[in-house]
Amino acid sequence: MTIAWAMDCFERGLISTADTGGIELKFGNAQAMVQLVEQMGQREGFGRLLSEGSRRAARLIGRGTEALTVQVKGQEVPMHEPRVKYALGIGYAVSPTGADHNHNIHDSDYTTPEAIEPLKPFGITHPLLVTDLSQEKMRLAAVEIPWSVVMNMMGFCGFVFFTYDRPCLAALIQAATGWDVTLQELLRAGERAYTLARIFNLREGLTSEDDRLPAVFHQPFPTGPAAGNFLPPDAVEAAREMFYELLGWDPKSGIPSQARLQRLGIEWAARYLPVASTNQDGAQAADPGRL
Repeated sequence: MTIAWAMDCFERGLISTADTGGIELKFGNAQAMVQLVEQMGQREGFGRLLSEGSRRAARLIGRGTEALTVQVKGQEVPMHEPRVKYALGIGYAVSPTGADHNHNIHDSDYTTPEAIEPLKPFGITHPLLVTDLSQEKMRLAAVEIPWSVVMNMMGFCGFVFFTYDRPCLAALIQAATGWDVTLQELLRAGERAYTLARIFNLREGLTSEDDRLPAVFHQPFPTGPAAGNFLPPDAVEAAREMFYELLGWDPKSGIPSQARLQRLGIEWAARYLPVASTNQDGAQAADPGRL
């Protein structure tokens, strides 16, 4: 993705062979891509700059290149397109580590009655379209994103879903640990970890303003089977706020509530939250200065 960003900049004339060390960095130039991968690994030539990722590279280059980066929180977007799977985009935006498809929701997995059946105990009752950003889709995301965190914590590959259902995974954990753990308790453990990661970011100065998608995802596909698809900014904002609220976070600031910390058994983490201050309009705003 970093090399793709550099190629986009090159083709738009924002960087040149004077920057790349003579490499004709055009789309389709496989030799140039291999050369840059080697340079990045060895931190040599233009690859040294790219090895820092597109966000850092763009800030050093300037010339409007930062607007072309396809990343969230400095993490390049992986090979899953949110203009095809809309709630995936919300997961990218809010993810504590930036754009990540592993602790995320893939909308295409929930379009059939068979796929929804295991989720009925969690209040998800019917299939949803891949382009849905409704409250129901965010309720699904608020279940499935923490569950994907559980999968990561337990060391399970996401593809185990093709072999083992959730009760079986819980039984495996019970057998390995001796804990009489339930699916609801596992889900809460995932939510706890996700919320703690949120608090870590807040302590380090990140805010809801960092939960943004690259501009390209708000632009429609011009051609192809998904022609016309794009993520409307207003719909993304509303869905993000709903996702915050479902997780027990403030819908505007994304700061976890004291009640949610208490519910998750991590009330001790409250001391790392920004302290609310009042802005000129009388609204509550987060003050990251006191942590």
